[in-house]
Formats: sequence, structure tokens, C-alpha cells
Amino acid sequence: MPRCLVLLACLVIPMAISPLAAAEAPRLPLWNGAAPVGAPGSTETEVADAFITVHLPEGTPEGSSTPAVVICPGGGYGGLVTGPEGHGIAAWLNDHGIAGIVLEYRLPAGRSFVPLADASRALRTVRANAAAWRVDPSKVGIIGFSAGGHLASTAATHFDAGNAQATDPIEKQSSRPDFAILVYPVVTLGDVGHAGSRTNLLGENPTPELLDLFSNEKQVTKQTPPTYLAHAVDDQPVPIANSRLFHEACKREGVISRLLELPSGGHGLDGYKGPNWDAWQSGVLAWLAALDLAPAAATAVPRRVLVWDEQQPAQKEAYDNFLGNAIAAHLEKQPGLAVRSVKLDDAEQGIGDPLLDNADVLVWWGHVRQAEVKPEAGQRIVERIRDRGLVLVALHSAHWATPFIEAMNERARADVHRAFADVPNEKLSIREVPAQHYKVPARDGRLTPASDERRFPDGRVEVTLHLPNCCFPAYRTDGKPSVLRVLDRRHPLAAGLPETFSLPRTEMYDEPFHVPKPDEVVVEERFEDGSWFRSVMVWNLGRGKVVYIRPGHETYPIFHDATVLKLVENACRILPGE
Repeated sequence: MPRCLVLLACLVIPMAISPLAAAEAPRLPLWNGAAPVGAPGSTETEVADAFITVHLPEGTPEGSSTPAVVICPGGGYGGLVTGPEGHGIAAWLNDHGIAGIVLEYRLPAGRSFVPLADASRALRTVRANAAAWRVDPSKVGIIGFSAGGHLASTAATHFDAGNAQATDPIEKQSSRPDFAILVYPVVTLGDVGHAGSRTNLLGENPTPELLDLFSNEKQVTKQTPPTYLAHAVDDQPVPIANSRLFHEACKREGVISRLLELPSGGHGLDGYKGPNWDAWQSGVLAWLAALDLAPAAATAVPRRVLVWDEQQPAQKEAYDNFLGNAIAAHLEKQPGLAVRSVKLDDAEQGIGDPLLDNADVLVWWGHVRQAEVKPEAGQRIVERIRDRGLVLVALHSAHWATPFIEAMNERARADVHRAFADVPNEKLSIREVPAQHYKVPARDGRLTPASDERRFPDGRVEVTLHLPNCCFPAYRTDGKPSVLRVLDRRHPLAAGLPETFSLPRTEMYDEPFHVPKPDEVVVEERFEDGSWFRSVMVWNLGRGKVVYIRPGHETYPIFHDATVLKLVENACRILPGE
């Protein structure tokens, strides 16, 4: 329950409130009846107001502070869904030690700058009252849903540092959120936006300049705050293209961004309940904690890790108790991980349904006996990645492991369907050409996956999809050294890693790697002979992820290296929404 509050009229800032006691969270006016109407700098006002309801978490000790989030409910800019997308979100935030500030912004009716003025004022107000509310002014974020997501993305791209000469202490504060969370947001006001929100915000005939200004994927800069997005792929009223556009813009500008693509749930994610709703919430909390923007859950459920190894005798050259067991022994010592080690010769090859159903992470090492695991078994693993959020961590030679191959096939199929999303299902046919696995591709051969298309006058499209080979054109097994460089030090996989580190012996590969384009490349590896490799990669697959960690070899003691073990440990902690 929220910490109770009372108004303290004697405080310098008129709306400051105590973190101590009262029956309900207070609802406070932002403008006291003289609310601005025009663009920034305009002096036009109206006799109206916006309001915030301040929900503070219980038990914040005196002298400490919590993060805070301004909450923007949806409603198409024609109403406000303040229950599940407002006060319900505040209660959830409070349960995790975060203040929730529900914003009742004015509805624009074509006055495009009105909601932004209210959101900016709300962010300034939280910072101005940080001491009284026990809020950390450097950890004030914003969250928005649907059209409220558009408002949150507007606040994240249209902000200022405050007016140091203002007589109003609130106006001295910055309006830049320290982070943004956008849940099935309207982002663009172009063709894939939401027509009703666009009309309500900008009016019937907005100018091209106004459309561009409030198409927020076009307004992302390097100063845009870290942003987490969650969106269902089957959202019809607000297509997932909105979130993808913003996420891609963030990546271009070097802004920290995560996009959780949920497999179903539509707009509103099954009515604010169920596994898709839970997935974005758990993903947000882990993401905020990883960025030190919110407290880590004190009673987090351990991540259940299954370490699979075919246990080749050659491993004994470098490991006393097989490679998989060595990795498992390290992971068992780490807090928050519950680890079990299995092998190919176990019952059901160590990957029976009861084991998979009780795993959050599957760490896989395979080298020689890859083909003994049949495609059907790999497909069962892919189903759990796609539908249940399993994370597959493929180590080194596991690029030719059955689960990795089937996961890459699934991702290649998903990429093709995205590429031809404009073609109706009944007019699209896709023929698959299997790859020749366990055969090194020619350096000048066609990179896979690849697709060819034929379009017909009646609108039919025939696509030939060449599935990925999952290999590379060159490798050397002479154990030369390599230098690895972390490309994104803020990525959860890079936690605790140095910017560069060396391995004295490793098997060397060379680009190109025949896999679908990864969503993220976190580490690259370079060798003395000039060859190089994308050494740590991540693919999103439905609700789950596939992480490939290349450094290693079964006869070199690579997995005694603390940095490589830290990479594996980080991969076991990564959540589907990160």
C-alpha cells in the first residue's frame, strides 16, 4: 500500500507533501488554474488545470530516497484510463520501492502542446519536491501507455534544463526524464500511427511540420534518456512498428534502449493481466536495476539454469570434471542462480520436458555429437524460447548444435514474415531451402539466410528462403591469442567486464557468420592474423532470447578465465525483456 501523505502548507514549495501519514494519496493541481496553452515561450493560458496523484512507497527511511515515475495513462488523447494504466501502475511501482506519480493531463482537442506542457510540469514538480517526498531527483522517469506512451515519448524527446532565473522554484527544474518506459505506445503520427490520437492531438488538418515535430521517432537525439519499450506483435490499433521505429532511432543515436516484442496480447496486453503483462513488468524492473535506476528485488526468485554438455573425452585435457560441469560449478557459487548439470547420455538426452519446463536458461555446449540431438528436440526448445521466455546460451561450437540451428531457422522465418508484412497471408507463399549443416561455407559463397522473391500481377508473392548455415568460412585450431573488445559496456551482458581483455589461447574463426542479423552485438574478437569475429551476439525470439558466446575450446582452459565465466554468468541473469 502507498505510504500515507498529508499536505504541509508551511513548506516553501506550495504542493510539497509529507511522506508520513494521511488516509489517501493526495491529488494536487499543477497550474493552480492558469495553465499554458501554446508552444513553449507562449504566454497564452486558460482557466483549467492538470493534476498529479502522488503515491509514495511505504518504509522509505529518513535520509534515503527512492526513484520516481510520472505515469501517463492512455485514452487516445480523448480520455484517460487512470485505473489500470494509472493508479494500478502506481501501486505496482510502490510494491517495488518506487514512487508513482499519476498524471491527469489535459486533453488537447487539437491544442498540440497542452499535454506536453503538463507532462513537463509534472517532471519538474517531482524534482522540486524531491526532498519532501524522499525522491532521488536524478532518478525521475516517465511511463506511458498507448497515447500516454506518445506523451511519454514526447517528454523524452522535447525537454529543457529549466529556467534558472524563474521566480517559480518548479520552473527552475529540468523537464528531462532520466528514463522512459513506453508500453504499446503511439510514437509516430505517420501512416502506422493511431489516427484517432493524431486527430485529437493535432486537429483535422495538421501541417507537415507539426506532424514531424510530434512523430517522436524523428526527434530522438543522443540526449534522449534510456528507453524501455514493450509491444505485442499482434497489436492492431497501434502497430508494433511504432515501438520499432523509436527503438531503431535510439540505436542509431547510441541511446540505451530495449524493445520487448511480446508474442500476443493485442492492445492492452490481454486486459492488463497474464504472462505478457507480467513479462514487461519483470523486464522493466530488471532493466532499471541493471542501470542502477531502481532497487534490485530483495527477494528475487533464483534463475533456474540447466547446463548441457555432450562430455567429450577430449575435454579432460583442460577440465578435471568435463567442461559443462566446470561451468556449472562456477555458476552454482553465484547468488541468485539455481544450477543443474546434464549431459547427452542422460535419460532423454538431458532435455526431457520436465527438465526444460523447470529451466529459465539453457546453457549449451556441443562439439562432436551435434547430430545426435534430432530437430524435433531442438524445436521443443525453440517453442519454450518463443512462447515461455527461455534464454538459450550457446557456447562456442554450439553454433552447430540442434537447438541453435532450429532457433536460427525460426528467427530467419520471422524476419522474412516481417519483411513481407505488407503482403496478405493468402497471397504469400514461402518455400524453404535447408542449409548444408556441418559443412564450412565458401568465403565467396552467398551469405545465408537469404531470400528470393517473385511478384505476380494479381498480388501473389512467392519467396524462397535459404535457411542459415550457422557457420563461417575460416577457422584455425592452433590456439593463438585473441583480443576482445566490449562494444556496449552498458549492456547487461557486459556487466563487470573490462573494455578490452585478452585470451592467451583460443580457436580462431573469421567473418562472415552465416546467421540472421543479430539484434545486438556486444563483444567482438580480433586475432593476430587480422581476422575478426562478432564474438557475443543476441537475438530476440518471441518472448525469449538466444545468446551466442564464441570464445572457448574444449581442449583449451578458456572457461577457467574469470572474464569469460563472467560473460556466461551475465547471460544466465539476462531476462527476456532486457
